[in-house]
Amino acid sequence: MKDTNKTKKQLINELLETRQRIVESETERKQAEFQLERLRSIVGVFEHDISGALVTISGYSELLLLNRDNTSEEEVTRRLQQIRDAVEILWKILDSLREDLREFSSEES
Repeated sequence: MKDTNKTKKQLINELLETRQRIVESETERKQAEFQLERLRSIVGVFEHDISGALVTISGYSELLLLNRDNTSEEEVTRRLQQIRDAVEILWKILDSLREDLREFSSEES
């Protein structure tokens, strides 16, 4: 009879330990999903911002190339300044992305 009780206690303990591991695993999964969603959100914002800057760079450089014979010096300067401004935006986005990734990495540790 004692062996049976011991076995029951062992089974109950094993079940409780298994349940605890399942709860911990579920918590870790939820944390990983939350982190993944945060990363997707960060990437989405940067994707939008980068796309806008690249459209500006692409559009104005295309205009300069297509109309270089018929474009005034002032217009060339204005378009080049807009291209330069878009590049500056890209640098700021890159700096921000680096900072966000550093924060994200330090939160995971």
